Amino acid sequence: MLNIFIIISKYLFILYIGFFLLYGFIAATSRDNEARCNFALAVQRFCIIIFHINVYMIFIFADPYSAFTTLKRSIGMLAFMLIGNYAACRFYPCCSKILWNGVFFLSDIGMVTLQLLDPALAEKQLIWHMAGFIAALMLPYILDRMPRLDRFKNIYIIASIILPVSTLIFGHDEFGARNWISIGGFSFQPSEVTKILFIAYLASALNQSPDMKQLRIPAVLCAAILLCFVAQKDLGSALIFFMSFMVVVYIATSNIGYFVVGTGVAAV
Repeated sequence: MLNIFIIISKYLFILYIGFFLLYGFIAATSRDNEARCNFALAVQRFCIIIFHINVYMIFIFADPYSAFTTLKRSIGMLAFMLIGNYAACRFYPCCSKILWNGVFFLSDIGMVTLQLLDPALAEKQLIWHMAGFIAALMLPYILDRMPRLDRFKNIYIIASIILPVSTLIFGHDEFGARNWISIGGFSFQPSEVTKILFIAYLASALNQSPDMKQLRIPAVLCAAILLCFVAQKDLGSALIFFMSFMVVVYIATSNIGYFVVGTGVAAV
């Protein structure tokens, strides 16, 4: 019976994701129609909830001895998504609600994956999700009260290059990729910090509607950091890093040609 439920669920997961993407498109193209947009956003949230319940039902039925612990994690993540989504819209009424739906859906998929691989790690990840969400809510208030951050673009790019290079030299391999550094008893992935610092650099360097000539240096620096990620065999970070670069370039220039050509080069 469980095997039948799992097989059916595989097709249901495709439907959940398909409806989530479809109604995300509807919400994005219905900004002038508030009722239609709100309905599409509500359908997206429903897809997240039903996906979450469906997956954790499989976990509970597959391992009845850990059912109570699994149920607690499920309720905790579900509460986090519902309360977090409400809080985000409450704190920032003009925020992109489609973006927040995407954030919570991806977070839930990550939690599901960890629950499958290492349930204890999934519990820790839920705490990190909460901490990260609180930091995300507070960050705009902090930035409003800080001096102009574009003055430090040289610091951003120097750190963005030093971190991946230091990982190649001092890092250690985990799961086939050299992307972790341990200091004392604390381990972290410098690539995660590099992504944030490089986006800060791009935002500082490209804030004046740059032309092709002004894009050369950021593009070369991006390529150098990408090569470091490839040398580390951290291809996931390389892909995310490059796509982040292309999105920021598109935002800065509004030139879809740069995005198409860059994505084509990456595909090759």
